[in-house]
Amino acid sequence: GQNGGSGWVYSTERRPRRAMEEERREGLTRTSYTGDDVFLAVSRPLVRPATRPLKRLDVMALCTNRDLPILDDNPTLTLEAGDPVETVRLLGALRAPQPAIPAALPAGADGESRADDLAWRLVAQLALNFLSLAKEGRGIDPLHALLDLYADRGDPSLARNVHSIVRIDSQPVIERLQIDGPMCFGRGTEVTLHVDQSVLAGQSTLLLSALLARLFARHAGINGFVRTRTRLLQKQEDVPWPMTPGNRYLI
Repeated sequence: GQNGGSGWVYSTERRPRRAMEEERREGLTRTSYTGDDVFLAVSRPLVRPATRPLKRLDVMALCTNRDLPILDDNPTLTLEAGDPVETVRLLGALRAPQPAIPAALPAGADGESRADDLAWRLVAQLALNFLSLAKEGRGIDPLHALLDLYADRGDPSLARNVHSIVRIDSQPVIERLQIDGPMCFGRGTEVTLHVDQSVLAGQSTLLLSALLARLFARHAGINGFVRTRTRLLQKQEDVPWPMTPGNRYLI
């Protein structure tokens, strides 16, 4: 990256954390999750004119407690302020942290190839639109490929949710727009998600559909709308979601 106007450039690299000397000597680790180390390199391109010496770095980083949630997944929570709250309880136990995707890939050429593939799939989302996910004739594979980017983290329940959607259809529709003022109609797209409930094994049959309805709207133009329907195959029931105006950001 580059700090605009300063002439300095930087790069970051994330690697699995190396055990400390005491850990290596005694063979002791708190948990199986070791965490990552992030390395920051700063340099000045030779083609740029001379700049002032670099004396300070301002780093914005998102840091976690590494493996502490594994040691106590139901901690006692308190408020820093003196608010009149008797107790704070978690709805569920804290989830164990997951290693970063690059750290979870195998070393060597195969791991580098998979990392490059993941990087390009993430970059491709900048040009994503709901038609590329729901276009007739493309099948369910594009949607599965997108969701697998986030669900393929070793959690079987996430994978089941993704693959419970066995088919996706789309068709153009014209409907009255729910806006103030005179009656007017707009052109949009109706997307139907076919959900196989037997794959979910008791999990929510509508949660992922609700999230996808919002996702489709984020990738539709501002002059159109998206209406999403969930078709539950076992129940032979259609669940319509509200019409959502497109709110795609322009880059």
